[in-house]
Amino acid sequence: MWTIAAIILLFPTAFVPAVFVPAALGATPDDCPGCRALVDHYSPVILQDFGTTPAADIPTRFDFDGDLIATNNWDNLLRFATPATVYFDVIASESHWFITYGLFYPRDYQRPCLPILCHENDFEVLRLTVKKVVNEPFGKPEVLETFAHGFLRSQKNPLTVWRGKPSVVVISQAGGHGIYAYTDAERLTWGQVEYSQAPGGVSYQLLPLSWFWEQRQSVGFDGLWNSVFDYSGTRFQGRNLPRTFGGSKHRAYYEVQPPWSMRPRGSQLEDGDWFLDPAYTFCRLYRCDNEFSLKYSFHPYLAGLRH
Repeated sequence: MWTIAAIILLFPTAFVPAVFVPAALGATPDDCPGCRALVDHYSPVILQDFGTTPAADIPTRFDFDGDLIATNNWDNLLRFATPATVYFDVIASESHWFITYGLFYPRDYQRPCLPILCHENDFEVLRLTVKKVVNEPFGKPEVLETFAHGFLRSQKNPLTVWRGKPSVVVISQAGGHGIYAYTDAERLTWGQVEYSQAPGGVSYQLLPLSWFWEQRQSVGFDGLWNSVFDYSGTRFQGRNLPRTFGGSKHRAYYEVQPPWSMRPRGSQLEDGDWFLDPAYTFCRLYRCDNEFSLKYSFHPYLAGLRH
């Protein structure tokens, strides 16, 4: 039976303030006991479709060309190797893990490549929320969320049996790279290449998403970021956070955002809340019971925010 995710409608919910335990600035899931094992265990199977420029449909690392300049990635794409790469991050509350995976592409393209359709650099994300369970090191997956062209979609049954193992399985479109859960009947296709850590798939390297956060001062034409914003979240605030990736080719009406400035289209969330305050966001989207905690036990970004 297919589960079809709908665009999320958000409703306000009252919350009691919680005490937070920020991790050291620059910390990664490697500094969180058990978190890196979670990242490896749930590392997604990515069924990648390929279009007219196959090299542009390989998820790779931002610095594939050896620099941090966002405005030369389009041109450098065919001049350098593009090793398959997935970025990862974990934020932990006392009751849940919020595991984010990010895919970077040097080009978002269509044919013909009009400015409203194409842009230099692309970044897509998915997040798995896992409930902590006593004596179960990998917990219980509860919701898989994927972004496609600004719209957030969710799956309440997040795992698919793949090569005999319950796995996170997603499809990435050719060209535009919208991410959809494999069980989303509306967008179901057979990806042309399987990127995964499973035998038989094309393996990818896992790199910390916090690497982008550490480059947040790299703003300008020869930098990584094009613009910044002041984060005014419901519970946290921050100044001069990167809002959009740089890029000089085919500037689209929809500029490419890192996770900490994303807001689902049509939602009532503040820009950045979805990533920077995932426990709060989860309760806004799906409600939460008395066992759900809003207190963070590991959050590598809070040291750079006010709360």
